[in-house]
Amino acid sequence: MTQETVVPQELLKKFNGTLVYRGKFNGFISRGDCFVTRDDNKFLRNGTSLIYEGDWDGWRPDTQGNLIVRRGNKFIRNGTDLIYEGGWSDWEPDNQGNIIICRGKKLFRNGTEFIYEGEWGSWRSDAQGNVIIQLGNCFFRKGTELIYEGNWDNWIADAQSGVVIELNNRFLRNGTELVYHGTRNNWWTYRNGIMVQYDERDGTKSLVYYNPFDHMASPFDD
Repeated sequence: MTQETVVPQELLKKFNGTLVYRGKFNGFISRGDCFVTRDDNKFLRNGTSLIYEGDWDGWRPDTQGNLIVRRGNKFIRNGTDLIYEGGWSDWEPDNQGNIIICRGKKLFRNGTEFIYEGEWGSWRSDAQGNVIIQLGNCFFRKGTELIYEGNWDNWIADAQSGVVIELNNRFLRNGTELVYHGTRNNWWTYRNGIMVQYDERDGTKSLVYYNPFDHMASPFDD
């Protein structure tokens, strides 16, 4: 690794960390094998390839690197293809450039195809065409298959129809397998683990992929 960062070197070694990207940006979201960075009104796939530049009210990428932009009640793929226009109370990107729309206690793919109805505390797309439902301390795939039951501080669905649980700075796949334990400024799921953001004083940010069982080559390796 040729550039100095604020990334804790001991954590890189302990949790098989890989520095994936380093630069200045306002926000990032990673899902599946892709991540998207935002610099004001510019959105870059993997920090390098421009997907969209323009106005937005909300944005989220899917696992294939498509960017879903919300402008008012319009949901637009990569800034050009209208997916859905209409009412909503919450939304999530699905796979293959689709979205899941929440209206009341019902979830619909692209606002029309019924997926799920029921109670939840929160919900996420599982990136496989279904949803993961959180109700109390229980997490259910498709609302019926128990993935994890136990304490949690935060959670994000991964791209394998599971969850990563954050609890006391520990990040656990499906609540059991330790992926990372340490500080962070932001995080999302990525590949088979998580992507952690570390901030420097000058505004530069480093994105590090952690998974003790999955090696990934870094563009910063010598």
